[in-house]
Amino acid sequence: MGTLWMKDGALPNRPTVLFLGDSITNDGRYISYMDRYFERHAPERRPTFVNRGVSSETVSGLSEPDHPWPRPCLHERLDQALAESRPDWVVLCYGMNDGIYYPLSEDRFEAYREGLAMAIAKAKGAGAKTIVVTPPPFDYASMRLQENSDSAAGAKGEYSYLRPYPAYNEEVLSAYKQWALSLAPEVDAVVNVHDPLLRDIEAARAADPSYRYGDGIHPEARGHWIMAKTLLSRLFNIHLERVPGEDAGDPVAAPRGEDVYDVVESEWNGYRRTDFYVDGREGLLISPSVPTTGKPWVWRAEFFGAFAQADLALLERGYHLAYYRIPDQYGCPGAVRRMERFRASVVRAFGLSPKAALFGFSRGGLYALNYAAAHPEGVASLYLDAPVLDIRSWPGGLGEGPGDRSCWEECLAVYGLTPETAAAFDGNPLDSLGPVAEAGIPILLIAGDADEVVPFAENGARLERRYPELGGFVETVLKPGVAHHPHSLEDPAPIAAFVERNE
Repeated sequence: MGTLWMKDGALPNRPTVLFLGDSITNDGRYISYMDRYFERHAPERRPTFVNRGVSSETVSGLSEPDHPWPRPCLHERLDQALAESRPDWVVLCYGMNDGIYYPLSEDRFEAYREGLAMAIAKAKGAGAKTIVVTPPPFDYASMRLQENSDSAAGAKGEYSYLRPYPAYNEEVLSAYKQWALSLAPEVDAVVNVHDPLLRDIEAARAADPSYRYGDGIHPEARGHWIMAKTLLSRLFNIHLERVPGEDAGDPVAAPRGEDVYDVVESEWNGYRRTDFYVDGREGLLISPSVPTTGKPWVWRAEFFGAFAQADLALLERGYHLAYYRIPDQYGCPGAVRRMERFRASVVRAFGLSPKAALFGFSRGGLYALNYAAAHPEGVASLYLDAPVLDIRSWPGGLGEGPGDRSCWEECLAVYGLTPETAAAFDGNPLDSLGPVAEAGIPILLIAGDADEVVPFAENGARLERRYPELGGFVETVLKPGVAHHPHSLEDPAPIAAFVERNE
């Protein structure tokens, strides 16, 4: 799968991004959400987003008989749009209208494939990076929930946008989505918005059976936010939960400081949760009911809230718990620099201890050990759980494990590597243990001996051998017969005790 990500997770320098699509793009709220993020958090890198979506448009040139006018086709205006916008990137979001709301037909499917392939070729010919967005889902249940929706049959009694084929999403758009995903080797990126939107619809309806996904075709604000954050993560390696410019809880009257801003408070597992931004990325801090002396804290490098037995046990003992949302940067040097800005910022803003107990679960091991090597003065102890310690093992899959192809391509991009140069890469955590050992940072290593995803022999076992040779202390708990999951221990007391001993 292609990636637009840059070395060290840096943002591109103000690209012009042309969005082409149907009425969902023409609505443009997902584009506005993206633009709002850059305006607030990275104005110096803010792209120029050009929205050229057209209501009712297709790439297939097809139209249903009941449509009030023949549907416009992208190819009637594509050359002009490219010439006028002179884009660096072109984002193509089509498919919803291309099946014309009928059952799956090979002829209609082929028209969609040919039309999108032509658009991709023209975008490439204009020198633009090309991004394909899968069709968003169609939700028949939302259309049925609309008043008098079933009475809206077309005059000819055929399927149409007024009365879509009930299985249009399952049979037609799902097939179009799968084909769009198959284009990954041919374009710079494919962004799957279909599945995240579908999961959100299912979650919303589980909470409220009367939930409506817009009119079934056009998402409302909630759906546009899902699209925006999916595009931000896939195209820019920016991972958000909060809607830019909106609060996630009760707003705090004043920011904590220049480098910790947009502060809001809510609740997490009975504890006070404080969300904020540092350097344009989301951070959070969970506060104990009664902080212990010196305000020690646990810092989750990755996967906040997953297998949180030890996190909760330490909260009960008066520790704070922090997380900084910079996933999919694989512990690269740019991620380490962001981590240090985060640590320094939360220490100043919240009065925490200068040193954290740093937890590295799975790929979080890359972040935790690389950070400790670069900034040992900020780490009191390391708890590594089934950690990735060599990118060639995972996500590279160059050893015993299967790896992950898409993650490998992302990892190579943020490290500035190629498959060829990765073979001689010497920037893994296992290559940088000296400063960690010299600083006397103790390590607790927990892993399963049946881990096929992150093989222990290629990761934890090498740390277990090498770290004592350098003068460091490592305590290992090897769980017999356990795979990559579950992480942690059913009884987290040994983990909490290790952290407390090494505060």
